[in-house]
Amino acid sequence: MMERVAMIPRPRWWLATLIVLIVCRVATAIPTLQLYLPSGEYVEEKVVDGRTIVESWWTDENPFQLVVAGARSPAWVESIVNVTLWIAISKVDFESHLGGAITVRGAGGVIQPIGPAEYGVPAPLSRHGVYPAYYYAYALSDLNVLAGEIVYDYGPDFNPLDLGACQRGWGQLQHYWVSYSGYEWLHIDISGTAVGRNGKSQDVFAPYSHDADGYNDGSDDDYVPEPATVILLGSGLAAWGILRRKLRR
Repeated sequence: MMERVAMIPRPRWWLATLIVLIVCRVATAIPTLQLYLPSGEYVEEKVVDGRTIVESWWTDENPFQLVVAGARSPAWVESIVNVTLWIAISKVDFESHLGGAITVRGAGGVIQPIGPAEYGVPAPLSRHGVYPAYYYAYALSDLNVLAGEIVYDYGPDFNPLDLGACQRGWGQLQHYWVSYSGYEWLHIDISGTAVGRNGKSQDVFAPYSHDADGYNDGSDDDYVPEPATVILLGSGLAAWGILRRKLRR
């Protein structure tokens, strides 16, 4: 009598591959627009000088680098136009520091605000965080998400020391520098219009889990040396020049 041999089912490699593809697809569905602070820290919730920061990048450096990330996500997006940077100051902070100043610099130099500060909530955004507040709007360059640059999901799971393959997408990065004086806090958002195939368009903004905050305790305000300091520095440099000439002889 012939014995029946129990058949051990072979692993279904195609099923495992499908699961990996699905997981990667979900992971790479990154926001169309994001903000990222290379020198900053992402916090789920943190209290700084009595203010609670929730799900945001923040930094206490001044000036600080600000990266605007545009991604080809969803896949129909080809560019992002009408890119606008929104920088908000709380009502108390703004009215207590009427002489405060903000400077935004891009590759082409200083970017002037579109107009004077307004109070309320910018039309592309909704009420969150510091809003309603005083805010400035800055028109930034369009983003070409077909540029082929690697763009990551700069959310709570982003770790520059461990960049997993499923975290990446394609798009374009733009780099800016922000400096400010007088104000203690800045809250930053970004918005724009995604444009794609067949004339399809959609208004977009960075999720509120991908925005940014800047904190200034006053120690990093732009430093302008006093005249006496300049004179002493100049005298020291002149003396060093004379000494070098004597040593060469």
